[in-house]
Amino acid sequence: MGNSFVGLLKDTSLLSVITIPELMKVAYENYSRTFDGRAYFLSAALIYWVLSSIFNALQRRLEARLARAHTV
Repeated sequence: MGNSFVGLLKDTSLLSVITIPELMKVAYENYSRTFDGRAYFLSAALIYWVLSSIFNALQRRLEARLARAHTV
């Protein structure tokens, strides 16, 4: 179930507020003004990575907690 949730997070909108197309659109708009896209695209990737990492960590904690509950 956890893997499905993380997959769903990566394949659909992130938290229904920040989506990959929106992140990339903002990064591209800023790139169009400065022609230096490294910072903007790296920032978009970093936001996506942080959100994915948070959900992966939450998934691991939940699975560990459920595993302890089943062994009792």
